[in-house]
Amino acid sequence: MKEYKHTEKPILDVCCGGKMFYIDKENENVLFCDNRFFETTFDKVGGSGKFSVKPDMIVDFKNLPFENETFNLVIFDPPHIIRGSDKSFMCQKYGRLSKNWKVELKKGFDECMRVLRVGGTLIFKWSEAQISLTDILNCFNKKPLIAQKSSKTSHFCIFYKGVKMKLKDFDFRLWHKPSESFVEIRGSFLTANAKDEIVFEKSLIVPTDDESVEIELWSGFHDCKGKKIYENDIIQTTEEIGVVEYNRGTFWVRQENIEPYRLNVAIFEEFMNYGKVEVIGNIHENADS
Repeated sequence: MKEYKHTEKPILDVCCGGKMFYIDKENENVLFCDNRFFETTFDKVGGSGKFSVKPDMIVDFKNLPFENETFNLVIFDPPHIIRGSDKSFMCQKYGRLSKNWKVELKKGFDECMRVLRVGGTLIFKWSEAQISLTDILNCFNKKPLIAQKSSKTSHFCIFYKGVKMKLKDFDFRLWHKPSESFVEIRGSFLTANAKDEIVFEKSLIVPTDDESVEIELWSGFHDCKGKKIYENDIIQTTEEIGVVEYNRGTFWVRQENIEPYRLNVAIFEEFMNYGKVEVIGNIHENADS
């Protein structure tokens, strides 16, 4: 089997099996994964008698070896039976879940959503041979955007990963262009009621002209000195200096002569483990840096 870096394929199939619903079983955009690798012969499989599971990578869908928000599209077609012998046609062809299938599928779904990029799509396929789709969806903490029954027992569900930020993780600062200074912010955010509606209770000393104020979001990270890293901050790692930018729902670091890269947990931890990340200014007050 080949070894792949997570950036080489935009699509991940975590339980590809025999790739039975693929038109192109060798599609170069898909990283085919499964927890099995074997070839066998059945009495009747598509007329040929041969059946194989040959993924690009062996993975456990409950613990995917990929960074957060790596793939644009994730396909999750897990085993759908819990009863059957190891040598039976169904178990060999589709695999089998354990008695703890609720926990397994919940972990698998969460892992798929973790490696899916914001704005990406998760396709979930299920066959109601032994367990109903309703029971499966009750294991997940998210409802599908679309659910379509494709045969007597088979269903396809589509999930969309939108931006979801917890209230406690949200912060920003305001840059006032006319005075060339950051604006004082007073008060705090509060959750108002049982519906989790948000009451915006910040008293802002700002002019009413929106064009004179620039809102800069907090990235969710702190530098090596505990200082919050905001949009438009200039940060220094061990050897490089870059500017934090916010685009398409994601924070990026832009440096000279290289492509911008995503500021995610894995990248940030790598910086901190091998050196440092320090805020040394911002594009407003240190434009020449």
